[in-house]
Amino acid sequence: MVVSDRPGPLVAERTAARDEVGELLDELVGKPQITNPGWFDVLSLVGGAALVSWATFGGGPGWAAFWGWLGVVFGLVMPVRVLWRRAGATRVNLRRRRMAAHGTLLDVESSVVGEIVAAYERLTDIVYPPAGPWSIPALEAGHGAMLDVAMLLDGRAPTTPAEIEYIAARTRAMVDLASAAERQREEEARRSRLSIEEEQTQARQAKAAMADAMQEIEVTTGTGSLREMKRVLRLMRGEEGDGPNAKPDQP
Repeated sequence: MVVSDRPGPLVAERTAARDEVGELLDELVGKPQITNPGWFDVLSLVGGAALVSWATFGGGPGWAAFWGWLGVVFGLVMPVRVLWRRAGATRVNLRRRRMAAHGTLLDVESSVVGEIVAAYERLTDIVYPPAGPWSIPALEAGHGAMLDVAMLLDGRAPTTPAEIEYIAARTRAMVDLASAAERQREEEARRSRLSIEEEQTQARQAKAAMADAMQEIEVTTGTGSLREMKRVLRLMRGEEGDGPNAKPDQP
C-alpha cells in the first residue's frame, strides 16, 4: 500500500501480473536451485551447438542433431529464466518507485499493520470525501498517524516490540476516532431528518392556514369561485331570475 502525501484513502499497489513464462519453465525443468547460469548450462549450450553443426554441415548422423538441439534448449533455459525474472523485478521496482514518488510505501503483510490499515480504511469510508466540519480534522489526524507508521517502517514489516507498540497505540486511537466519526455522522443524519420533517410540517400548516383564510374571505365578502359556480348553476336550472323556478339567492 502507499500512504499518499495528501489526506485520503490508501493507494493499493497493483499486484504483479502472473509470470506465466517462469511458471512454464518451472514445470518443464523444475524450480532452479541456483539463481545464475553455471558450467552445466555453458557446456550444454556449446556442446549442443557443436552437435547441431556436425549434423548439419559435417554430415553427422541424425541423432546428433536431435541431441544437439536438446542440449541447446537445456543450455538456454537458465539464462532465459534469469533474464526474464530480472526484467520482471525491474518492472516491479520501477512501479514501486513511481508510486513512492506520490507517497510513502507501507508493507501490510504483518497483522499489526493490517489492523491499523483496516481502522484507517473504516475512517476514510466515513469522513472521505469530507462532508462536515468535523470530517477534515478527523481525516487529517488519521492520515498523520498513517504517515508516522509508514515513515517508521520505511517499507518493511515491524520487528521490535517498540515498533509494534507504536503502531498498536495509533491503531487504538484510530478505532476510537472512527467510532466517534460514525456516531457524529449518524447524529447529523438524524438532525437532517428532523429538520426535513419539521419543514414538511410547517409547509402543511401553512397550506392549511391559507385554505382557512381563503374560506373566511369568501364567507365574509360573499364572493368567491364556489359561490359564483353555484349561482351560475341556479341560472342554468331556472332557479334564479324571472323564471318559474326562480328562488331567492342564498348566501
